[in-house]
Amino acid sequence: MFNRRWVTAWRLFKSKDFKGLVNRTVAFSRRFNDRPSPIDYNEWRKEWVDLTGEEKLHIEKFFDFTPSSPSFTLLVTVETTSNYELVFSTIKSIASQIYPNWMLFVVSENPIEVELSNKIFELNESRIKFTEEVPSDLGEWIVELEPGVLLNEAALSSVAACVIEQPDVLLIYSDHDHLNESGIYCDPHMKPDWNPDLFNAMNYIKPFTGIKNHLWTEAHYENNDQHDFLSRLTENLQEENIFHLSKILASI
Repeated sequence: MFNRRWVTAWRLFKSKDFKGLVNRTVAFSRRFNDRPSPIDYNEWRKEWVDLTGEEKLHIEKFFDFTPSSPSFTLLVTVETTSNYELVFSTIKSIASQIYPNWMLFVVSENPIEVELSNKIFELNESRIKFTEEVPSDLGEWIVELEPGVLLNEAALSSVAACVIEQPDVLLIYSDHDHLNESGIYCDPHMKPDWNPDLFNAMNYIKPFTGIKNHLWTEAHYENNDQHDFLSRLTENLQEENIFHLSKILASI
């Protein structure tokens, strides 16, 4: 069966309205050519996610002149089954943060493999500590990261700026993308603002979530499922207490 455009063209041809036929053909060609071309995500990412040297300097200066900046405790748990390359990639991304006020605890009940510990020591980063359990003395904000999560270098500074601007916020999450086997960024997840019904069905706020200390401490216990933990944590929060940072600040 002919579609609508072919039927119209046939009627114009039969009526010998060649001018109308030409005009419609030209108009269709223009609309076809004006269709947006597929987006090259890596080019888009260079423009909107990667930072220039000037942007990095601006972030550093902003916090240099900010009298009270929030402190962050980051937790990376290492199991005997953990992929050490993924663990180190996560730790290295933390060490590359522009924002300075953070402490990372690498939590492991068992001795960490020598090669991994040597790589971490080579980072020469005094803010990285090893511990067998989560310490009691934590920063104002807690971030738990699974091995393999890579933070954008502006991840903590973005959360810190949000905290300063919106003091009522107790939980912050961001967008994220993926890194394929060839090392190419792909599949960005641009998330919605807080939606409790959607969250009950799936934990869409992972993998990078910052949580206010007292809230994390009240709801957290060992060996708990992350989705269950966050469900308990958010059930009594108001919408204004949860903030979606619409930036790609993590990759998995």
